[in-house]
Amino acid sequence: MGQCCSGPRTNRKRSASDPNNKSKDAPKFSPVSKDENDENGNKSDEFNENDGAKEENDTLQQTTAHIGLTKNLKRRMSGSFEAKLITINIENKKSGEIKQLPIMNSLTVSQMKSLIAKHCKVIEPRQKLKYNDMMLDSSQLLSIYNIQNNDTIFLYVLEDSDILELNIDYKSGTIKKQIFVTSNSKLIDFRKEVNGKIPTVSLDEQQFFYGDIELDDDEKLLKDYNIPSEATIRFEWKSVY
Repeated sequence: MGQCCSGPRTNRKRSASDPNNKSKDAPKFSPVSKDENDENGNKSDEFNENDGAKEENDTLQQTTAHIGLTKNLKRRMSGSFEAKLITINIENKKSGEIKQLPIMNSLTVSQMKSLIAKHCKVIEPRQKLKYNDMMLDSSQLLSIYNIQNNDTIFLYVLEDSDILELNIDYKSGTIKKQIFVTSNSKLIDFRKEVNGKIPTVSLDEQQFFYGDIELDDDEKLLKDYNIPSEATIRFEWKSVY
């Protein structure tokens, strides 16, 4: 009897709850060795490598875009330039309404038009902006016009016209933008609108295709290319190819 009872007591002392019992009940989730993982198709390693490659590629694209934008800013600006937040007044010449708009002076006029469309409820193609007796070019930076804090920009609202809404497909769909122009716009005016939305690519580096047709005549009207509203225009960066 004594020997019978002593055995079980010894086993209970060395149960799985005993922290000193390292030889029993090893965790079922212990890492698989590299060799064993290879036998199972190496799925885990392949997934991590793909994730790492994607992250590295995204970082490279962001860095390239930042460098391109910096170079573009330097080409446009002379002397020192300080990006800063300013508040401007948008005066609607039709209604007389004035609205304040906080904005970075490093944005383009086209980017400002997008903000005006949201705050003033006037779509971009109906906007004509004037500052110091000068009509603002969509492709230019606000800082080019030396627009300062509390300055007033006059908004002239155009009547409804034959407006084209075009989809810009850049980097094989990675970047998509909507551009609003009239069918009577010249190609150069369309290109400036795109430059205002995607300033990383300068005008001389732009290349556009509608289907298999390259749009290369700046003086040609968009309607002469037979481009309908909501069409997709492929946008390429010449220096990349």
